[in-house]
Amino acid sequence: SDTATLPGNNNTKFFCVKLKVNMTSSTSCIMDCSEMEYFDNGKCILCLKCGPGEELSQECGFGSGGEAHCLKCKPRHYKDDWGHHDCKPCLSCKLLNRYQKANCTAGSNAVCGDCLPGYYRKIRIDGLHDMECMPCSHSSSSDPQCSSSSGIGVVKVWSSKTPPQDAAIASVICAAFVTMVIALSLLCYVYRRRTFI
Repeated sequence: SDTATLPGNNNTKFFCVKLKVNMTSSTSCIMDCSEMEYFDNGKCILCLKCGPGEELSQECGFGSGGEAHCLKCKPRHYKDDWGHHDCKPCLSCKLLNRYQKANCTAGSNAVCGDCLPGYYRKIRIDGLHDMECMPCSHSSSSDPQCSSSSGIGVVKVWSSKTPPQDAAIASVICAAFVTMVIALSLLCYVYRRRTFI
C-alpha cells in the first residue's frame, strides 16, 4: 500500500494498492475524500444535498456515493432541512400518551399537545417537562394535571386494583415466605424426633 499526492494539491491523498492475481499485477487507487465527498475523475466532489422531505438513495462520503440521488422520505419519516443526513422517524404522540396537534409529513415532524386524560408530565430537575406523560396515581394527585379542578378535562385514573407488577412481587414474596415456613417446620420436626428418640 502506497500513498501519493495529487500534483499541485498537497492536501488530497491517494491510497494505492498493488494486486497480483494469476501473475498479472494491477494498481488500484482510492482518493482520500472527506466524509461529505465522493471521488470522481481524479477529484473529490461534494455529496448532493437533499431538501426537506428527501434523503440520499445511498450513503455518500469518504470517496463513495457518486451515484446517490434524492428520494422522498419513507412513510412515517421526515426531514425538515437541507443536507446529506437521512430522514428521521416521526414522533408518536400516542406512545407518549399525548394529544397530536399536527401530523407528521415528509417535511416536518408530528407536534404533540397536552397529556391525554388521566396522564401528566413530570418536571425534571432542570425545570423542563418530560416528553412522555405518565399515568396519574395516588402519589401524583397533587399535580395540577391530575386534578379534576384544573379545567382541562383531565380526570383522575385511580383504581382499587393492584398494578400487575405489584401483584407479581407480592406473589413471589408470599411464595418465599410459605417455603421458609415449611422448611422451618420440617427442621423442627426432624429436631424433635432426634431429641426424643
